[in-house]
Amino acid sequence: MRPFIPLCALAILSVSTTAAADGAISKVSTHLYYHDSGVIDEREASGLKHWNTIIGEGDASGPSSAVVVRVTVSGAQTMTKGAVELVAQGGKKRLLKQRVSLDDYLVENGKPVVLPFLVYGTGCDDLAVTATLLAGKKTVEKKAVLVPFECGE
Repeated sequence: MRPFIPLCALAILSVSTTAAADGAISKVSTHLYYHDSGVIDEREASGLKHWNTIIGEGDASGPSSAVVVRVTVSGAQTMTKGAVELVAQGGKKRLLKQRVSLDDYLVENGKPVVLPFLVYGTGCDDLAVTATLLAGKKTVEKKAVLVPFECGE
């Protein structure tokens, strides 16, 4: 005779064994932050010409020395101990290293989670941004974006 295992117990077992790796980084976007107005530029910063951006030149709409990074995670509701770590490097200087737990965000109906990060101190060096999706201590996925900043006379 076979042991009786309720169907709901089988469903729970299958979810808990596959939950750690179902999430994915859908998008990493970068946007200039204009400190004189508090406005976040909706244009993708990695596609703009950043010449003397700190004083508002190039494609900037005003002076900017900060970048908002938005990391979009799909499947966050299926992850066990999910988190996103963002590292931003300006030239040789680390400007930001921040880890945000996905457990702090309610996700319904499979909608993605969009996490904002603010990187201060951008200026004349290229900004290298790396977003890492983690399940516990395990890396699920990494995505990188480069925002080319330049300055001169």
